[in-house]
Amino acid sequence: MSLFRGQSTGSYGNGAIQTAVRAIERLPKANFEALAAREIEQALRDAVIKTPQLHFEARRGKRVSEEKVVREFGQHVVHKIDYVDVIVPFSGNKTAFQLSPSHQIMNTMGTLNTDGDAIVIRLPDDERLEQQLESAISQISTNLGNFTEDMSALAAEMKQVLSGVVERRKQLFSEQEARDTTRSFPID
Repeated sequence: MSLFRGQSTGSYGNGAIQTAVRAIERLPKANFEALAAREIEQALRDAVIKTPQLHFEARRGKRVSEEKVVREFGQHVVHKIDYVDVIVPFSGNKTAFQLSPSHQIMNTMGTLNTDGDAIVIRLPDDERLEQQLESAISQISTNLGNFTEDMSALAAEMKQVLSGVVERRKQLFSEQEARDTTRSFPID
């Protein structure tokens, strides 16, 4: 899977907020404030993704070759191209690499390996490999920095929105209680 090419962090955040709002709206009146506080804490734990840390010092390479068929002077010619797959392990949640930060460097080189514990950057095996690797890591690091900012903004927005939902529910409960005192019969 290519890096930073999935769902936008904004769309991801909106979905997480909507899910949390629905959960709070379903909470019963009894013990509402305590349940809502726990629900908000859980929603934040579930939605706010901690930015993974690249372990660039543990990188390793694997030489690979690809054959490409090109058309030259009306003929199909096979060219063998040598690459180095630079494998950079990371710790943390791989989802960060699957989401698209709100601000990002487009066409960031690299993919997520199948085990989900490293990124793989395929570079031509030539004299510019180190320079291209440095550029790719810089782009990935910039995107991760932007991702971190997006997650901080999501946490603040979730707290604000969910606090508003809790206050509206408390107001609704208060209004119901006031109306219920005027009834000629008890309401559960």
